[in-house]
Amino acid sequence: MSTVAVADPTSSSAFSMNSSRVKDAASPFPRHTDRCFLRSLIKTYTFPQRQKFLQVKATLGYPASVSWWKKGGQHGNMLEISSSDQFYDALGAAACQEKLVLVDFYSVGCRSCKALYPKICQLAAENPNIEILTVNFYDNLAFCRSLNINVLPFFHFYRGSEGRIDAFSCSLSKIDKLRAAVAKYQADSPFLTNKIGSSCSELPKELVLLSSLTSVGAAA
Repeated sequence: MSTVAVADPTSSSAFSMNSSRVKDAASPFPRHTDRCFLRSLIKTYTFPQRQKFLQVKATLGYPASVSWWKKGGQHGNMLEISSSDQFYDALGAAACQEKLVLVDFYSVGCRSCKALYPKICQLAAENPNIEILTVNFYDNLAFCRSLNINVLPFFHFYRGSEGRIDAFSCSLSKIDKLRAAVAKYQADSPFLTNKIGSSCSELPKELVLLSSLTSVGAAA
């Protein structure tokens, strides 16, 4: 029978051999000075990855990629003007129906224009019987200068055969002025569907536009 010698746990030799692996109550790792053991801890310990949160800025009801000045496209009575010919055609069509036309002259970099634009869209939704034309000032620079547009945002009002009936500048703080003008000019001449009738389409374009364009070039 072989005899196995067991070290006395209370002896100094046993204490010096085991003390390096005694766990500290305040630490989850043993007190161990072995560099290999420490390296293994670093290699095997998985640090939690930082989660990346994407910040998405969007306006309810519109894709995030839609520019602010193009969001009026969802309203059937809002039209973005890209040329003077398109502008005159829109006025001519409105003149045939004695419609009230509101023209919004704006610039993409104009903060007041951007702040006011949602209110313009709201006016379009609340007043489906009026036509709202939006004109980018710098995309139609020569045309806008011919109309004497010197400040933005600026608005023109046209009504049927009367031509231009009002023009003024307006900011978000003066939105009530714009609302009052829309209400006033609608009340003065209620919307009449195709007042001129079928003869409107038979008239030469120049005659249809004549009364609407007589005051277009007047000083704003």
